[in-house]
Amino acid sequence: MPDTPDIFTRLASAGASSKRTPNPNFRSDSYINCLTGIGDNTRDKRESASPFVHTELTPQNFEDIYRGDDLGAVLVEALPDEMLREGWHVAIAGDEALEEEVNSYIEGLDFGPRLMEALYWSRQKGGAGILIGADDGTTDLGQPLDYTRIKSIEYFTTLTSQELFPLYYYGDPLAPKYSYPSVYFLQQLFGLPQEAISPGGQFGGYVPQSNSLMSQTVSYPEVAFKATPDGYMGKAVDKSGKRASIVSSTSPLRVVHESRFLLFDGIPVTRTQRVANQGWGDSVFMRTFEVLRDYNMSWSGICNMLSDYAQGVYKLHGLLDLMFSNDDGVVANRAIQIDMMRSLARAIVLDAGGPDQPAESFTREAVSLAGLPELMQQLALRLAAAARMPVSLLLGQSPAGLQATGDSDIRFYYDRIASYQNKLLLPNLKQLMKAVFAAKQGPTNGKEPDNWSIVFNPLWQLGSDEEADRRMKIAQADVQYISAGVVTPEEVAISRFGGDSYDGDKITIDQDARKDLGANAEEELKANAAMLQQKQGNMPDGSPMPIDPLGGDKVPKPMGKPAGPGQRPKGKKNKKASDKAHQQTAPRKPPKEAV
Repeated sequence: MPDTPDIFTRLASAGASSKRTPNPNFRSDSYINCLTGIGDNTRDKRESASPFVHTELTPQNFEDIYRGDDLGAVLVEALPDEMLREGWHVAIAGDEALEEEVNSYIEGLDFGPRLMEALYWSRQKGGAGILIGADDGTTDLGQPLDYTRIKSIEYFTTLTSQELFPLYYYGDPLAPKYSYPSVYFLQQLFGLPQEAISPGGQFGGYVPQSNSLMSQTVSYPEVAFKATPDGYMGKAVDKSGKRASIVSSTSPLRVVHESRFLLFDGIPVTRTQRVANQGWGDSVFMRTFEVLRDYNMSWSGICNMLSDYAQGVYKLHGLLDLMFSNDDGVVANRAIQIDMMRSLARAIVLDAGGPDQPAESFTREAVSLAGLPELMQQLALRLAAAARMPVSLLLGQSPAGLQATGDSDIRFYYDRIASYQNKLLLPNLKQLMKAVFAAKQGPTNGKEPDNWSIVFNPLWQLGSDEEADRRMKIAQADVQYISAGVVTPEEVAISRFGGDSYDGDKITIDQDARKDLGANAEEELKANAAMLQQKQGNMPDGSPMPIDPLGGDKVPKPMGKPAGPGQRPKGKKNKKASDKAHQQTAPRKPPKEAV
């Protein structure tokens, strides 16, 4: 046996060779145990592991997984379903009527289903886009969308990454959209445009039998390509130097500028990988395929174990001799007889044997399923970690101790959903609303409101008891506000119960009503003052009687003429003073003589 150099000799030789020929993949700073072999690539199995990506997965594989695997469909649909479960709306501050009109306009365009499709396909195929059917007065969709000339929004069309191929990219490194596609080829996967099959069109009313559009002959204008500094890595120009239309109007291929799309990317990747993906991100199955496969294969293995859960064992003396004899059907016939008797009579008739002949025996050997539930639970946790969602949502089953752990997991997941809404949905929805507001025939007649925003409705829904407790606390707070004069009962009633459902989030202050209330109160005070003044009369000197503007009873009464000599002035407050004055002015009577 040849001598094997120790690990230090091999490390030294590897280091020496690396000095002669630098190897960037060689590492000499790892931990190696010479006794156990840990870290030694000749003895440690872990050292044979290397990063690997399933580059052989194709868009058709993604389609098959989505269609044929229920858990694969959950990985695609769960996130978009939760993002749009409670919906969203446009909020316009200070104009509820316009807000309701704008939201009704969006619903009438049937945008919700198209948005759901785009989110589905972006996760399944790595990207999708929604074509905004905006009428801006041009037929060349390769030009940027002109928001100042939008007349109306007619339709929305959802397209997958297999239908949108980048033609040009933004080439300015200082531009915000650097390296992202600027113009797309829109390839129809089936059929031909109506103008191509109409009489006098490209095919003169004849529909080709082949469905492969790329094999059809299409007419292109005479164009040339040159590099330009305006953000395109290249663009088509005609002989005069002006930009030309890439594809004729009768071609089944269309060129569309990226500003006419609401783009939904897949799993983020580097620029290098994005080029390999033809301008798009990764499918969600690129990261989860192995874990999903292992989970499904584990369930398949358990099903195979259940089919052989209780295996019958039949012991027959001299089995090998019978198998090698010429009459090899004896063993098969005997096994068939035992199985038939067990099925018909629910009993098995066996040979009891004799002094020199062992008896036949039939037993069942059950397969042990101990530990399988715990194993599958761990595999489910691993799949949930790969899907980045709680097990209860992934498998549709509430875990044990939901009040202890399930609620916190779901709340954490909803926080992530809110983050996805802000990153994926919000930019596209803002772009959509700018086009809607710019439409001359839209709900705002081409004028964008001063203060508007996109609001996602809360995902966490309270139970009946929790909702009742919440309303009780809101009612107590409303009573305090009304008592302090902060709001009026009418404002609270309209804010809470004036809409389609109960709204406990805000109180709308009616500024117009408050102005009218202030004006009416001032007029009422003046009217009360006039009435009291007319009723009470004037002061003795002719001046107006002071009047309590609140209509109280503290207005001093007129005193009339002053009391003359020997007269007692009216009024209870001056009773003592009047008595004293009367005593001083009245003539004294002679004192009575003592008897």
